[in-house]
Amino acid sequence: MRDAVAHRATEERTPYAALRGQHDWEAYCRSRPGRSKTRPDYLKRRLAAHGEFNVEMLDSNDPRIPSLVEWSALRKREWAQHNGIDSPWIYSQSSSRFWNGLLTNAAYQPGVFHLFVLTLQGKPLAANVVAIGATRAYLLTTTYDLKHANLSPGTVLVDDCVKWAFDRGLDFDFGPGEQQYKSSWSGGNSYVTSSCLVLPTWWGRAGYLAKHGIWHMRAMFAQITGKHTPAQGPASAPSA
Repeated sequence: MRDAVAHRATEERTPYAALRGQHDWEAYCRSRPGRSKTRPDYLKRRLAAHGEFNVEMLDSNDPRIPSLVEWSALRKREWAQHNGIDSPWIYSQSSSRFWNGLLTNAAYQPGVFHLFVLTLQGKPLAANVVAIGATRAYLLTTTYDLKHANLSPGTVLVDDCVKWAFDRGLDFDFGPGEQQYKSSWSGGNSYVTSSCLVLPTWWGRAGYLAKHGIWHMRAMFAQITGKHTPAQGPASAPSA
């Protein structure tokens, strides 16, 4: 315990799509910046030209979850290696156990955590873990097969998850980050996430070093269960 980190804190800006109150999906898509050539309908048509594709939302009792979680972990490691990211969390077996436990644990309220999967000709191309709160859906992790990156499977699946939230009157939280798809869907809407935790073990310290480690997931769960609700309006106005 003498080497334990007693306290760490971090603040990040988290983009979200303000979908509640929106009624016209096509008009909303057209209003998103940076998507004039890659709108959801276009990407789906391009993917369909390569075979039959399907998007499924799996519940906690689906027997395919363990194998799809392992597939996702392998694809995430390939992505990290391709991008030169050295993440103890991504390369650990603990990551697979964490996601598998999250998606199949009967102790969680039914309908809180879901695995969305995009398949082409029956084979997985992308997978997202999404948590459902009272007024928002939260994208916890997204993974895709690099071999099919030219078909943008990750973007297609995120688009479908946003549409799923739109149809249910939920805003969509993308988690911290400045990826293009997040800035496009959010249109500048964001809030500040502040995370604080105790790291009493070596593995806890290693996990903290991972850019996308478990610490952020724990911070988000408080929001999902309604203990801490982020502001519903943008934390800062979109830049001109």
